[in-house]
Amino acid sequence: MYGEDLDFCRRARSAGHRVAYAAAARVTHRASRRDRAGTRTYLRHMLRNRTLVCLRNYRWKRLYLALDGLVLFPLTATTEFLRSRDKARAVRWIVEARIESLRAGRAILHTGRGRA
Repeated sequence: MYGEDLDFCRRARSAGHRVAYAAAARVTHRASRRDRAGTRTYLRHMLRNRTLVCLRNYRWKRLYLALDGLVLFPLTATTEFLRSRDKARAVRWIVEARIESLRAGRAILHTGRGRA
């Protein structure tokens, strides 16, 4: 839901497993993205996990962090802020998500491992 599928598939392929698309598979969602958008949980995971998935799985970690800090995170955060009903809370949650992603990202860079 928040990038875990990308992380899982990338790790599975790295471990030698095959990842395939199942066109006939169907998933029923009980809540829409619109219902979740603007909630603390949604903002935290959506903004944080993209950064962590990329840092865990891709080679150019420092370049990604620079791109994320200058372009990707600001664009995503602005979009989610504008969609949010409670702007004051959204700002706080966006800042919390960014701080959390930077801390975890720093740990990934520092340890050189894929997990924070």
